[in-house]
Amino acid sequence: MRALFLSIALAAGLTRAPPQTSSELLRQIAAPVKQLQAQLAPAAPATTRVSTVGGLVAAVKAGGTIEVSPGTYVINLVLAAPVTLRGPSDVVLVPADPLSPTVLVTGNDIGVTGLTIQSGAPDREAVVVGSLSATSADVQPHRVRFTQVAVTAKAGGHRGFALHGVDITLERVTVTGFSEKGRDSQAVWICNGPGPYSIIDSVLEASGENILVGGADPGIVGMNPANITIRGNLLRKPDTYKGIGTVKNSFELKTGLHVLFEGNTIDGNWADGQAGSPIVLTVRNQDGDCTWCQVDDVIIRGNTVRRAPQGFSVNILGSDNEHPSAQTQTILIDHNLFVDATNGIQVGNGVATRLTVTHNTWPAITGKALSFHQSKAPRVITPLTFARNVLRSGSYGITGNGTTVIGLPSLLAFCTVTEFTGNVIERTAERTIAWPQGNTLVAPAGLAALLDPKTWKLLSGGAGY
Repeated sequence: MRALFLSIALAAGLTRAPPQTSSELLRQIAAPVKQLQAQLAPAAPATTRVSTVGGLVAAVKAGGTIEVSPGTYVINLVLAAPVTLRGPSDVVLVPADPLSPTVLVTGNDIGVTGLTIQSGAPDREAVVVGSLSATSADVQPHRVRFTQVAVTAKAGGHRGFALHGVDITLERVTVTGFSEKGRDSQAVWICNGPGPYSIIDSVLEASGENILVGGADPGIVGMNPANITIRGNLLRKPDTYKGIGTVKNSFELKTGLHVLFEGNTIDGNWADGQAGSPIVLTVRNQDGDCTWCQVDDVIIRGNTVRRAPQGFSVNILGSDNEHPSAQTQTILIDHNLFVDATNGIQVGNGVATRLTVTHNTWPAITGKALSFHQSKAPRVITPLTFARNVLRSGSYGITGNGTTVIGLPSLLAFCTVTEFTGNVIERTAERTIAWPQGNTLVAPAGLAALLDPKTWKLLSGGAGY
């Protein structure tokens, strides 16, 4: 019987086919899946190419991808619809109304690449993202990116970029020529938006502050700009700014949480409108209505500061001495080189949770290495780690606000010392200053022999940047 069934099956052509391999099955399945995916995928957005002001205005209203032909466009551009705007550097936007921003971003999902943007009147902003007066982060622009954009001021200028929003990025931008006399100018200003903000691999010039966070009471109640990354930039003040612009600081936080300032070069800062400190972390409830303003969780790491001999290399004010504010909690200053700074770090009104200063090099201090003061009660005692730094003591070493003896007594009056070891400290020739034990004290004028004269690296040992 079995043989009969087999004969019938063979006659009917019903023999079982050899089994397929798994790879063959996958190939058979993959082809129709790919075909279906291709059918369902959205079509690539068409690129609109424009060469006139009218064409550019119409294109940005419609949104999408826009390619701008080389030329000069006299226009105040408002970006409200999602748009990707591209063009070479010889696309130059010049404001038709010099009293208004050349570019104003009010919408979400905006990308601008490769253009040159000129500022208008000397007291105005070139690029504005969002609004200082907005009262909610929801209405501020989200996901805005400027890449390889040049912003220039022909005859001075107030600001290159004013940033108020959510998820804002500047990458490989160049901001030049922004200077004002008797007023602060900035290359980049961040204020009324929670962030995150990223400023990456850019060249930023301004006479007032190259980068400023805060400095005006934000419209969004309870908000501090946060998650700010500033990495790989050149913050430059050309000597040509002397006499034509009021110089203050290179990087200043008047408010800001979770801030990383890493791998930047500060080139040029001097005493003018202020004492000349290149890095300032100073809580400011600027106009009296920002009681929540705070500077906290700040990392300053791997930076080089040069041509900034005056003021303190880092000047910290832990709470506002004019209006109520929140208290600074944590700051880390690590692996930085301050080439020609004549003073080290100043702390006013304390850092409440932790101030960590490790692996920094100050080869040129002549004044104060560490200075502390308190301008209001109660005194905030700073938990301090100061370890594995290389520095000259200067004439005063460690000072208080005139009520304590210089040296160790001043340190202990304002700090709880968590660690103060592994530092290489050149003694001053002017006076004997007491330092904590566990550090290497070098004879006056003896530090230079321990450092590479070109890099300021310690020739042996693990201290320094």
